[in-house]
Amino acid sequence: MKIVSLIPDRRIKAVSVIMEVAIQEYLQTAKVVLDYNPYQRRRVIQSIIADLLKSDLKRGCTIPPIVLAIKDGTAFEGINIDTFNDEALITGAFKEANLLIIDGLQRTFVMIDLEKELLREENEKLINFYESRIRVEVYVGLDKLGILYRMLTLNTGQTTMSTRHLMEILYYDFFEKEINGIKLVMDRDKDEYVPLDPNCFSFKDTLDGFYSFVEGGEVLIERAEILDNVKTIKNLEKTENEKRDFQSFVLIYAHLISKLEVLFEDQKLDIPNLPPEYKLTGPAFGKDVISIFKRSQSMTGFGSALNNLILNRQISFEQIDEFIDQINLSSTPSDTLMYIVKSLDVIRNKSKKVGNDQRFFFKMLYKNLFDPEEDNYLDFNIAIQKADRRVKERILEG
Repeated sequence: MKIVSLIPDRRIKAVSVIMEVAIQEYLQTAKVVLDYNPYQRRRVIQSIIADLLKSDLKRGCTIPPIVLAIKDGTAFEGINIDTFNDEALITGAFKEANLLIIDGLQRTFVMIDLEKELLREENEKLINFYESRIRVEVYVGLDKLGILYRMLTLNTGQTTMSTRHLMEILYYDFFEKEINGIKLVMDRDKDEYVPLDPNCFSFKDTLDGFYSFVEGGEVLIERAEILDNVKTIKNLEKTENEKRDFQSFVLIYAHLISKLEVLFEDQKLDIPNLPPEYKLTGPAFGKDVISIFKRSQSMTGFGSALNNLILNRQISFEQIDEFIDQINLSSTPSDTLMYIVKSLDVIRNKSKKVGNDQRFFFKMLYKNLFDPEEDNYLDFNIAIQKADRRVKERILEG
């Protein structure tokens, strides 16, 4: 490998290192890196494009640089980006595969596939492929926000990363370790299975809820046009500096679930035998506290309501935590669950935007429940009735 240049990137406070690397040498490192590369998406390249790239690689075509970052970039936060020139650190990180792929994952998959094909053919083609040189850009000193920003700029014009994926990057540390006994579960390749445990939550749903808290709205933003959305970038920077809010959000919501489990006495609805006035028109949203309140709709509604209460009522995380202990039911657990499930069934039948109205229902539920200026606040049943009326009015308004 050969280091060609080192250039400071003052926007992300890191050093951009351009290298020339033989494909064989790159693949030896890349295969190790792929086993632990949490920030990148899975394989999505179309077969037609992959075949075209393979053909180009066989002919010695120069491909765009692969962009990497030294994995433990925070260890270099104090470096002088204008004078840094530790080439041994860079080559050592490369040889030890202490790297993350932040752009070029799909090209890497294609090169690995082509290697497998050529291993079955004559040696000369494989040798030529291995000896072909590619450019690799390695960032030194890049923290997670810097990785996020660079991934966004490199993905301009491609399929935009979802907001959820962006938040995963910033808060991945909390997935790797528990938060005071609360475990976050994630599966990047398929819908995750979250155990029926009040101390175990979907990482993705939790991020949805926290993002709703950051933004103040319960509706998910499916695509983050970050480069055109200054407000969102500033919010992401803010949350990076205030990770204690994420921990507080997780702990408060886990406290809420535990409190509801106690209030509802592990009640489960007998869906087939519901009274006539509570009969459903389709599958139930849930039949117990866990299946209803550990979903994205509830968590985003909670996040949005929490933002509203903190900004407009000057209520703190600590006060919300205290309020949770004071929640009461003014009806039986069974009747309350039936009312919730029936309300959500009506939303599914009547709403044109079911997910949005479900989130709005939960937002109003939590706002009514925890707002001291509301009559009968902390009365779960009154809060539900008010939320039900408000969401029906909203649906009628169109």
